[in-house]
Amino acid sequence: MSFSVPESRMLIGQLAAEVGVARSTLRFYEDSGLLTPITRTSAGYRVYGRAVVARIRFIQQASALGLKLDEIRRLIEGAHGKADERSLLQMAVSQKIEETRSKMAELASLEGELHRVEERLRQEPLLDYCHLGDCTCWFSDVKVASSSTAAHSTGALN
Repeated sequence: MSFSVPESRMLIGQLAAEVGVARSTLRFYEDSGLLTPITRTSAGYRVYGRAVVARIRFIQQASALGLKLDEIRRLIEGAHGKADERSLLQMAVSQKIEETRSKMAELASLEGELHRVEERLRQEPLLDYCHLGDCTCWFSDVKVASSSTAAHSTGALN
């Protein structure tokens, strides 16, 4: 069934096609408090105004910079005036820079550990009593994170 909406308005499928995301993404953004349709048709279809395209582009660009959807929502909801908008965004970007630096340090450490294991695998003789999966002798120098840290770093707690 096809519904006709004014040119200044779009159904969810039209909006999804214009911004290049799935309809489910737009519904998720709505459920996350980032988008609100301006109305619904009598059949319950979401209808959006053209201005929502800029909001979605902002969400996409902020996400590309590593901001999480709840961080983006707080930016959108918390800003009251241009100076406040700039300040909030500047704080979010500064925080993301610090998080990125921390992750880069963690990755550099991981890279060092991988190189050490790789070097051991190249240089040390095979052990007759060791079976991969049952022995950790190749990893004797590797630092093991606590279970809560490991789960967090793999995203298991997120």
